[in-house]
Amino acid sequence: MRWARRCSSVGPRTSHVPGNPLRTRRVSILAGIVAVVILGAISPGHGKMPPPSQGPAVPPPSSTNAPAPSVSPPAPQPSPSASPASGTNSVTQTPYGLPASRLAWLLLASGALTLPVVSLAYLVLRLQARKAALVNFFTQDVIIERYLVMRGRRPPRAEGESDDAYRARLRLAFKTVFTGELRQQYSLRNFVLPMALAWFVAALTIFILVRSIFGPAFSVSLPSAMLYALFGAFVWSVWMIIRAYTRNDLTPSTFYWVFFRHLLALAYGGLAGQIFTPAYADLGAFFVGTLPFSQLIRFFGTRFGTLAGLTPTEGAPKLSDLQGMDSTVIQRLDEMDIHSAQDLAFSDPMELLLLSNFPVKVLVDWMDQAFLLNYVGEGIADLRVRGIRGAIEMASLHNAPEGDPRVESVATALKITPSDVRNLASNLYLDNHLLLIWHLWGLFEQK
Repeated sequence: MRWARRCSSVGPRTSHVPGNPLRTRRVSILAGIVAVVILGAISPGHGKMPPPSQGPAVPPPSSTNAPAPSVSPPAPQPSPSASPASGTNSVTQTPYGLPASRLAWLLLASGALTLPVVSLAYLVLRLQARKAALVNFFTQDVIIERYLVMRGRRPPRAEGESDDAYRARLRLAFKTVFTGELRQQYSLRNFVLPMALAWFVAALTIFILVRSIFGPAFSVSLPSAMLYALFGAFVWSVWMIIRAYTRNDLTPSTFYWVFFRHLLALAYGGLAGQIFTPAYADLGAFFVGTLPFSQLIRFFGTRFGTLAGLTPTEGAPKLSDLQGMDSTVIQRLDEMDIHSAQDLAFSDPMELLLLSNFPVKVLVDWMDQAFLLNYVGEGIADLRVRGIRGAIEMASLHNAPEGDPRVESVATALKITPSDVRNLASNLYLDNHLLLIWHLWGLFEQK
């Protein structure tokens, strides 16, 4: 009866896109507005006011013998140190109507505090909510036992033990596993070093940019392309942190990438003149600074070939063969050391949910597809048009009667015999990892 209910829960499914597209779009628009404002400030002719006039211009001497016109001495200019009472104190104004010093401090404070404020808010507010949601989901009666079986941590049931007592022991065993995973991924000590590095480089970058716009130059000035590259890295970092916050997907590795991105900005800022024409070196450096890391590798790979393995290769079976996968999802999985469909199929779903913001139903669907892709490869495309998108549908054929048209159709699509189809379905049906995925999917079908 239990198997029948599980098989009956299989039904048509659709792919889903993780995250909140509207919220992510708003973050992108906000980041773009900030970028335009600061780019306008550091562009030539903006941010610094022209020098004060030095008096009327003297006309060039005439080629005739006429006497040169007399020139009156220039009118005295008010001293910058004039007393406020005289009403002649000069204050440099920016194109935005603010005193330059105030705008400089505003940019410096907002840029330096963005990362710390968002990071601390995530640790204090959103991480606890994420923890509670995962615990509530995985401690459901139909999930907790199957999950502990998959992890090899299910406690044996004592003879005569009541259901309530056994469920209590299952919850205790799950709490031990979950607490260990949570401590490994999200303990405060894991955040301290990467957050400190990210905050330092972000604050240093905004300080350099503000000083280059409003203040005196450093003893060692940076090329303009390098400044644009640093600014691009800063915009990318702020956008990435805010997006991860809104998607509940902020991990210690995110801060390490922020630190590494600023170091890379110094490198490709210096190479901008070799990559782009001189007229577009600055804007090109800013553009490269805002690229995701995987696209950055592809960009340099197209410029410099495949030297040193710069062109990334995807593992096999390929993640891109799964429905619902795009470059952003594949990049996020790559950050979690999942490089192929095999890695995804046999990963711990709870660990993936801890490390990402993927909705549970979407992740379960990907893992289900990955299971089947490991067995049939490119043949999965022929099975989809026959109503079989993943391993759950295939496993439901394990007890199909002789002559079942579904088995015959699958055999024709894969170019194998009907007995081979039943053997494949039986192997999938008896896989404990797939059974956990099946149970997880069954929760959504029941709802």
